[in-house]
Amino acid sequence: MLRLTIATALVSCVIGACSKSAVEATVDTTNKVGTKLMSGVVQKDASIQVEGLIRNLEDRPECDVYRTRLREIERSSPYEGATQSVIVRTYGAAGKADCVKP
Repeated sequence: MLRLTIATALVSCVIGACSKSAVEATVDTTNKVGTKLMSGVVQKDASIQVEGLIRNLEDRPECDVYRTRLREIERSSPYEGATQSVIVRTYGAAGKADCVKP
């Protein structure tokens, strides 16, 4: 698979060189290949992280408020500081309220 990707990138560079400078063609192709390879690795939202934390919460009614707060933030970008801050503060508050499973 990796060889095919590299071969495709090289062929694209050669074809692209006809219409662009070699540097522009190489940069464009490298960006496209890198984006395609990393698309499966990069998380689109914080749902995976939040789901794991929600599973650690107790199933008592008084813990529902923390579950709801975490669900509200799960569609946000996991790479933003504001998202992580809300997740950490909410889970910390759940721990203080004895809503986290041991």
